[in-house]
Amino acid sequence: MLRLADFEKPFYGLSPRGSAGKPLTVTVIVVAMNLRKWPEPVLTATDLETVIFGPGGSVAEWIEEMSQGRLLLVPHPTVPVLGPRWSSYDYRFYYREGPWSPGALAEDSPHRWVDAGGVYGEKGRVWYLDDDGYVGGHSHSWGEMLRAVDADPRISLSSYDTDKDGSLAPTECLFLLVKNQAATRGFRRPVFASEVPLPAKKLGLDGVHIANIAELYAAPPHGWVDVAAAGEELLHLAADLDDQYPDTGRPQPPPPYRTDDDPGRPGQYSISDAGGRPVHVDPYHKLKWGWLNPQLADATGTYTLGPAATTGDALILANPHVGTREFFIVENRWRGASYDQHRDKACGDGLAVWHCIQDPSLADNWARRAVHLRRADPRLGATGLPQDERVLFDGSAPGRGYDLHDDSTPTNLRFRDGSPSRLAIRAIPPAAETMTIHVTVPPEPGSVAVAVGRVSRLRVHERGTGYGVPGRRLPQDCVVSVDSEPGGTFGIDLGGPEGRWMFDLVSEAFARGEPVRLEYRAQTADGGEVLRVLRA
Repeated sequence: MLRLADFEKPFYGLSPRGSAGKPLTVTVIVVAMNLRKWPEPVLTATDLETVIFGPGGSVAEWIEEMSQGRLLLVPHPTVPVLGPRWSSYDYRFYYREGPWSPGALAEDSPHRWVDAGGVYGEKGRVWYLDDDGYVGGHSHSWGEMLRAVDADPRISLSSYDTDKDGSLAPTECLFLLVKNQAATRGFRRPVFASEVPLPAKKLGLDGVHIANIAELYAAPPHGWVDVAAAGEELLHLAADLDDQYPDTGRPQPPPPYRTDDDPGRPGQYSISDAGGRPVHVDPYHKLKWGWLNPQLADATGTYTLGPAATTGDALILANPHVGTREFFIVENRWRGASYDQHRDKACGDGLAVWHCIQDPSLADNWARRAVHLRRADPRLGATGLPQDERVLFDGSAPGRGYDLHDDSTPTNLRFRDGSPSRLAIRAIPPAAETMTIHVTVPPEPGSVAVAVGRVSRLRVHERGTGYGVPGRRLPQDCVVSVDSEPGGTFGIDLGGPEGRWMFDLVSEAFARGEPVRLEYRAQTADGGEVLRVLRA
């Protein structure tokens, strides 16, 4: 029998962060730099402290809400923001422009370095090599800012190395380096003590190694886009958040995984595709981080979901014969006063249904390939993009309150290869702070179950050939389906007198359009062996 713990196990490298009883508290060291001669607004420490840690809307508040209090980001106790410091050089030094442009270097210049091996890009590319061993001007800025941290007597980096392994893990200490720029952007960056000579030298400060930092370009007046950019980059570091927006710089996986405009994109329903809105991340990431308070639908029946943003509620739907390889997560995206309010008002509220695929072959670029939002209306808009306002299931919205199952349209609950999941979500109510739905799940392997309905398919095939694809094959020589069980297939063994009698009863009901009751033993993900047939 499946358990919640089976779904919470790490996959694609994700692992839990914090728990309900013991939150993970991580210090974020914020370093700010104003670039010399840069024609952009300058940063102030007070504004940055408010954006990252302040009350009433900040990165720390957003992550605390999203994690249900299980991950807490806190400032350094005496230096909430180091700086802003003025850069050591003219801004053009960091952008490798003007006197620092590689194209302006003479052949015999000591600052001219050719990347013969293509380590930092195209083979044979010419770089400006500065006196500190950096070919990238921005790489120099990160080293410069981190050395400023090490030089501050109020900050002891080695004190954060709690496991004493000589390096700072993201769960021990995070670094957010901020540069002044009006157009907000965020990045995850590897840092080095120097890049040349090769190989690049690891950055060690105060006896500990620092491998990665988050970088933010921002400037006053700060807004929600700064919170979203900084928060997303810190989650990339702290919890291995994977990107979900379409990456046009690389080939996209073919359907049924993800294309640029595939309606499976999360859009405004997950931070990494939300366009600079500090909304909640999808429930698959949360599940693996231990940030949900989920239910497992282990039996057919009714289930109630509170607002996902403030309760962590979610419902996992799985076929017990398939296990954790593919499953669905249902959540109530009622925004209320939560950070989910930053979605467009037109997006409304309702049930979000997520298709989750745990296949190691999808590990590369996994979040784009393995976490798909099943949109109530998957049609693309006039721009050729998914319509965020038609995503959620809402019983009061025309076309978005239908029963969802293997044969429903325009969206169904089939698995990625088109095979039936035999899961169903019915009686979808109007969007509300609390929503109760009826779900159908297949019976456990070996258990006896009942299917009642009108016969929708009756087929006899050569004895011994079986029916179905490998892994789902029924050995019986007659299969029958009923309209109440979309995707279900049930086998009758015609080799004995009981089988012939059951076949005659099913055939008669099929011809008359009358319902039957099939009592069967669950054998495969699709159905099982019929034990008895009765008129319904």
